[in-house]
Amino acid sequence: MMQAMPPPAAYHCVKPDAPEATGAKMVVTVSGEVATMAAFLTEAKKWSNFKLQADAQSNGIRFVRMTASGSTPYRDIGGLIYTAQVRQLTVTMNSEPPICGMEEN
Repeated sequence: MMQAMPPPAAYHCVKPDAPEATGAKMVVTVSGEVATMAAFLTEAKKWSNFKLQADAQSNGIRFVRMTASGSTPYRDIGGLIYTAQVRQLTVTMNSEPPICGMEEN
């Protein structure tokens, strides 16, 4: 008889009031056309709280992953996301570790 295994620890969320949630990182992933992404990254330097963690390109699409501390002001997070959306780039946001009840995007 087979038993289902619990999901890996990476898929477990922490409660918003848990100590682990206090130290959570905000992760924003943005993708789009190479030239548009270059312009976005130039403008994104305004939000120095965000650090570029990964930058890759495939089939003419550039993907970047940026992280910031969980204490980053909402105006900075919103500003970065708005800048990407104005350029019609694809944006997702989540936290590490995942916080229960926080929706991606």
